[in-house]
Amino acid sequence: MYKIAIGTFFKNFLLFAVAALLLAVFEVAGLPLNFGVTMAFYGLLAMFSHRMVLLGENYGWIGGVQHTQMPTLSFLVRYGLFLVIFTGLVIVAFVLNFPADPADERSVLTASFLSLLIAAPIFALILALFGTVLPAAATGGDTSLGRALYRGRKCLLRTLLRFALGPGLLLVATAAITLVVWPLATTPTAQFIVSGLLYFFGFLPTHFTAVLLSMAYREVEGDAIAESSGSDANLSVRF
Repeated sequence: MYKIAIGTFFKNFLLFAVAALLLAVFEVAGLPLNFGVTMAFYGLLAMFSHRMVLLGENYGWIGGVQHTQMPTLSFLVRYGLFLVIFTGLVIVAFVLNFPADPADERSVLTASFLSLLIAAPIFALILALFGTVLPAAATGGDTSLGRALYRGRKCLLRTLLRFALGPGLLLVATAAITLVVWPLATTPTAQFIVSGLLYFFGFLPTHFTAVLLSMAYREVEGDAIAESSGSDANLSVRF
């Protein structure tokens, strides 16, 4: 998992860097950047990540995109549904951990990240069971929930372990880094630099999640992927 995730992330470094810079520019410039717009960025990056792993596409400096037909709307609709579920879990956790002083920005930020850490394991189980619908949607595969549950049950324990050792650790690290670094954004220039770095490294949990779901999908649907892509290269699965 680490080799695939880190290799594809840095091979496609330009894609993630440009997305981080755009979000940082919007934030510093005070342009409209609501939750939906931000999550659309993350959704598109997740779709690209699935295609990096399953179709071998390249969005970096060299090579360019190999496949041009992308089921973007189909993927984003399903991604949005999972996002609604995750948001609901986070809201419930936040209400249960509501900060004693809502006017204290640091207390609110701490409560927010604590809520994320509480919601994440529950959401990981949901994704492990049904999340392979996302790589299926990104690559034009079978997106039925029944087939997704079949794939999820076959790879459940392995996928949950990968969640814990991949996105789980990254989520904790991102939360800690944000709590330490964000207070340094005291000027517009500092805010731009800090925001850009936090967005860039914040893409890692999303990318790792896409990678492990793609691996689970490939473990069950490897032959179908090889037929659709016209090649059986890079279909080996390693932890």
